Amino acid sequence: MLDDYDKSKNLDKADEIETEHGKVAEAKFREWLSIFLPKKYAVTPGYIVSQGMSDENKLPHFDVIIYDHLESPVLWIKGNPDLSQRGTSRAIPAEHVRAVIEP
Repeated sequence: MLDDYDKSKNLDKADEIETEHGKVAEAKFREWLSIFLPKKYAVTPGYIVSQGMSDENKLPHFDVIIYDHLESPVLWIKGNPDLSQRGTSRAIPAEHVRAVIEP
């Protein structure tokens, strides 16, 4: 995990705004957490949606959401062709979210 972070940090030095190493660190952390947690839980970046929210509310994006994978529907998926499957953002109903981690 740390090797991947260091490699991305070195590659990131050429960019005007260095953000790639943060994305790599978050992805590696989600990957590790997915292996560590019981299969009942899943880890995703994404959005938490409450039942009473209107469409006008702007949802914040969270880097790491741990949710009940067996019980929760995924309300929508926001893909990005540059990200892996683990990096795809998902919208999870609030009642199925168990933890949020923002590094």
